[in-house]
Amino acid sequence: MKKLVILSLILSAVMLHGIRNWKTHTNTTHLFDLYEQDGTIYMATWGGFVIFDIASGEFVQTFTNVDGLASQDIRALAGFDDAGEILVGTNSGGLERYCDGDFDIPLTSTTGLISEKVQDVETYGNQLFVATNEGLSVFTNDADFPMPLKTNDFTSLNGLSSSDIQEIELTQDGYLVCASVEGIDYCHVDSLLQVSYWNHISYNMFVTNSTISPSDLSVKGNKLAITSDKGLFCFDNFPHSLDFVRYSDDNVLLSNETYPVYIDDELNVWFSYGTWDNTSLLLVDTLSTAVVKMSPDGEMTTWDNTQISTKIMGFTKIDGRIATWTWGDGFYLMGDEGWINFKPQSIIANTVTAMAVDQKGKVWIVNGYRGSGTTSRGTRGVSGYDVNNDSWENFDVENSPLLSNNMFSVGVDSHNRKCFGTWSSAVAGWDEGISVYDDSMNEPTWSTITSGLMNTTISFITSDPGNRSGYNADLWACSYGNSGGVSVLNNGSVISTFAIPDMSLADPITAYIGKDKLMFGSYHNGLRIYEGNGIPIDDSIEGWSAPDFSELENSGRIYAITYRENDWESEYWVASSNGLFVLDEFDNWYSLGISIKREKWDGNSWEVYQRYFENEQRLYGSITTIPTALLTDPFDRVWIGTESNGITIYDGDTDTYTTYNTDNAPLLSNYITAFAYEPISGRMFIGTPEGLNSVEIGLTHNPVKTIHDNVVTAFPNPYYPETSTADYMMIVNGKPAIGTIPGSSYAFPANTKCNIYDLSGRHILTIRQNYFGFFEWNGNNEAGKKCSSGIYYYVVYNGDGQVDKGTISLIR
Repeated sequence: MKKLVILSLILSAVMLHGIRNWKTHTNTTHLFDLYEQDGTIYMATWGGFVIFDIASGEFVQTFTNVDGLASQDIRALAGFDDAGEILVGTNSGGLERYCDGDFDIPLTSTTGLISEKVQDVETYGNQLFVATNEGLSVFTNDADFPMPLKTNDFTSLNGLSSSDIQEIELTQDGYLVCASVEGIDYCHVDSLLQVSYWNHISYNMFVTNSTISPSDLSVKGNKLAITSDKGLFCFDNFPHSLDFVRYSDDNVLLSNETYPVYIDDELNVWFSYGTWDNTSLLLVDTLSTAVVKMSPDGEMTTWDNTQISTKIMGFTKIDGRIATWTWGDGFYLMGDEGWINFKPQSIIANTVTAMAVDQKGKVWIVNGYRGSGTTSRGTRGVSGYDVNNDSWENFDVENSPLLSNNMFSVGVDSHNRKCFGTWSSAVAGWDEGISVYDDSMNEPTWSTITSGLMNTTISFITSDPGNRSGYNADLWACSYGNSGGVSVLNNGSVISTFAIPDMSLADPITAYIGKDKLMFGSYHNGLRIYEGNGIPIDDSIEGWSAPDFSELENSGRIYAITYRENDWESEYWVASSNGLFVLDEFDNWYSLGISIKREKWDGNSWEVYQRYFENEQRLYGSITTIPTALLTDPFDRVWIGTESNGITIYDGDTDTYTTYNTDNAPLLSNYITAFAYEPISGRMFIGTPEGLNSVEIGLTHNPVKTIHDNVVTAFPNPYYPETSTADYMMIVNGKPAIGTIPGSSYAFPANTKCNIYDLSGRHILTIRQNYFGFFEWNGNNEAGKKCSSGIYYYVVYNGDGQVDKGTISLIR
């Protein structure tokens, strides 16, 4: 038994070695706040905490929950500038404290914060004010302590009209102003503990006989400005007088719906038009006017949507210049010749619903959902990720002919056209069907498929591998709902449609086009299998069957289907809400579990077929969960995504499981929605509701490259084996592009080798390609002994006579 345990550990170590270079991809173009300190701009985004260097004009780092943040949904920023500390308010993880490139002890409910849902942060001297959905927490920063000390909490019981504080501001003379749905509360910071010193302004005083929805406020000196759905309100002598002026569409405004607002040092009022929906996380604005500056004497200066985004979320001043941050377009700085935009390269939204890889190695991602409206983190359109260039292109209904932002499915046809399927929509301006993007020519084109389909609610699209005879097809598209079924497409046209027998709700939501079987999974009624010839005929039951056990016969949602095959076996894997099942080449069904490894269906009941060894790693890491995604990689491994415990990888060669979750891997979430493997770079892409992960797992084949496509590169060079953070230096086929992980996408052709020589020409060792298609040298010779400091040659060659070489500096 001890030998079995050791063998299991060895096998796990081998698998761990084959998975490396994790990356995260979240959306960082949607900003909640912006803060500048010492030439660095800090960005609060719904996809992480982002750092931008003003001098270089570059985004230098993004922190997400894989970097230790309790939440990557960042809502507010402030700072203790003298201490060089940035205070980072999160939507569900309290207040992070960033200083000198690292995070200090956070403020959470454990360390005194009244709630971990932070909605705004401000500092005044050495005092810290944190607005949350359950009240206001006040702390004092003391250099003698490792973290701010709690002073008090304020709620509706001791001064506030509401504990749910949306925003706070501090006047220069020390008045704290708190805004909530109940109105505005204000009090001098020296008198907060005296309940009678708190003052309240009801929104009823602004517009009589009307309900007002405030959206933002700003204060500078004695001037207070409030935006709302009833216009802009300005107080010129706050808090000494509550007299105000209302600006509306009755006088100078184009619309009463104003958001946000900012008062600069010259008392100019900056604002925009629109309505912020904090529940759906949407900024609605239909006007072409983007930004308005109103001077103290009432003069208006405007900028329209040809000069700056209309999705304005806030304003501030950076290095004497007005800056504004947006919802989807990064941020802008006012320059001498107008607004200058700084927008991160990123995925369009954080929710990942489905993915597909095209013939050029680009990964396409959609973020829709099974509903007719919008979601807070999805329904934003589609993204394409170029792995080699580390670049994104994003499409939505505003910048392209995309039918809808609620794109639920994606597939790539044999002509490399990307086909995006919509879910049904009730949003004005969104349509239904399939959007087709063809970028094979210099000028990409768009087209649509809206007629001839079973219906236009497209739940799944998969390509046809061309392994079956009797028909010629590119794609199979599943339609959900009334008159649902499957549409078969070829060269951009529908060539056949059919309903699936016995699926009374007509709800196919996944499919797999195999060599000997077509499998279709439903949302409610299990699995159906077609083994007839050609394309199924509508209304015919010939060739159709269903599993004869209840878990798949007539119940359960089918999340995913995959197929694995090697020299001695082949299997179809089916992920269902009722469990994980396998069908072998002899039509035997197996149920995979965490207590019993495999049970076999004997026609009447499940019988134990294979048990786990003692201490053997188990499916899902022994945690009860639901399999939600499947993909077979080129190395006979099945990747199993789960609802609540990350990824389990089944290795067919060793019949073992390995589990990765947020406890032992840099996963963004333990809920896995989709997988996609990109064969040129050898990266597996992992979709979650919080963003996209990718990881190198190895190359299926060597890219069509020769050694001489690029200059062979060795790095780090010089190499310091004793002090370097790298265990080895790498020799790769080409200079890595800026922003990529060196060597991650630059493999050599097959059968390439590398010799190392010293200056005398003596052969030191021969290195063979590693799992990822390039070379590693740890500074040792063929016998495993350390080479002395000096200059060494490397010579890379293959069987075709192609040769390239370079030098390495080895310093011990």
